[in-house]
Amino acid sequence: MSLFRYSDESIRVIVSTANLVESDWENRTQGLWVSPACPKLPADSDTSAGDSPTEFKSDLLRYLTSYKLPQLQEWVTAVRETDFSTIRVCFIASVPSTHRGPEFEKWGHRRLASLLKKHVTAPVDSSWNILAQCSSIGSLGPEPEAWMCGELRSSMAQRAGASIALQSLPQFKVIYPSFRNVASSIDGLLGGGCLPYSMKTHTKQAWFTKYLQ
Repeated sequence: MSLFRYSDESIRVIVSTANLVESDWENRTQGLWVSPACPKLPADSDTSAGDSPTEFKSDLLRYLTSYKLPQLQEWVTAVRETDFSTIRVCFIASVPSTHRGPEFEKWGHRRLASLLKKHVTAPVDSSWNILAQCSSIGSLGPEPEAWMCGELRSSMAQRAGASIALQSLPQFKVIYPSFRNVASSIDGLLGGGCLPYSMKTHTKQAWFTKYLQ
C-alpha cells in the first residue's frame, strides 16, 4: 500500500498486489486499486469525521496505528484530517500478531466476514463458487474442514441477515499457478521462487490438490 499527499493536502491511497521489488513490477502481472484524491477536512472538523459508509477511514487508521511506529505518526495525523467519505470500497488489512477477543474480528478474513454480513444482500445461488487466488500456500491442516473449508469458507460466504450452515456453504476453489504456468513465464522455472509451497507441507495436506484450478 502507498499513500500520496499532494500540495493541496489531499491524499490518495493506492493498494497493489505487488511487493516493492523491481521484478514484481517489471516481470509479473499486478493489480492496483487507486482512490480518488481525498480532500483535507475543514479546519474546524472533528477528526472522527470524513469516514465512508464502508468505514474505509477507520480501517485505514487502525492499520496504520497498529504498527506503533513513530515514522508513521505524520501519516496517521494526515489521514485523520482527510475526508474519505466518497470512497465506496472496504479496506481489509492483516497485521502480524495473535488476535483475541474484539481484535479477532478486525483483521483478515474475520473482518471480511463482518463487512459481508453488513453490506451484502444478494440472494444465494446454489451454483455459485467461492474462488480464491494466492501466490503462496502454508499449512492448512490435515483435512479441508480444519480451516480452509471451515472457518475461511464460512467467512467468505457471509451475507446480511442470514445464518449459513456448513453443509450449505458454496464450493471452494483456489487459483494457484501450475508447473506449466511457471515454466512458460518470463522468468521460467526461477519464477517459482516467488510461489512458496513446499513438498513437505503438501504431503501433509494432499487433499488440497482437488481444490486447485
